[in-house]
Amino acid sequence: MNRIGFKGVLFVIAISLNFALPATMIYQQARTLKEGDLVRFRTRPIDPYDPFRGRYVRLGFEGVRLPLEDGERVVRGDTIFVSIEIDEQGFAQLREALRERPSHGLYVKAKAGWMHSDSLVNIELPFQRYYMNEQLAPDAERAYREANLANPDNPDDPSEFQNENYALVRIRNGATALEAVHLRGKPIEEYLKEIADAEEQNQRN
Repeated sequence: MNRIGFKGVLFVIAISLNFALPATMIYQQARTLKEGDLVRFRTRPIDPYDPFRGRYVRLGFEGVRLPLEDGERVVRGDTIFVSIEIDEQGFAQLREALRERPSHGLYVKAKAGWMHSDSLVNIELPFQRYYMNEQLAPDAERAYREANLANPDNPDDPSEFQNENYALVRIRNGATALEAVHLRGKPIEEYLKEIADAEEQNQRN
């Protein structure tokens, strides 16, 4: 093959790979949404609060600081696998951070955050952003924070809505797809509409 022909082939391969990667990711997300196990993850507030984040609500989750198997250490950004168990109330519990993909059981592929001196690592879950219409996102962020706040008179007392605030996530072979976010037992979009309707009614009165 001459030099020009060889460069042409490399160019075509590079272009194909650039288009193939997003297509593969889209296909994986669609398949995970269709075939994945549906799991509920309890949410919690995010600090600092930033109502101008943009087109998504950033989600926080319980129990995201975990021990690594056999006392291993990782660098932030490393790929890790997190084993999951479902508690008696039907919510996901993160159990252990693993360097290798588990051979069985429910797990998610995630990224390592900061490593702590006590050999615990922060877990950066792949579904920490819930994308919405950019006009709704700031209101959704405020509603999310307020719904997840603990009892202001007793911070050690969990909110009465603890089991009504959660993310619905599909999991398939470690891949994840965020399906919905519920606040006080309702999809966040429906919850926002109820707030808006109540405010409009108050203004009329």
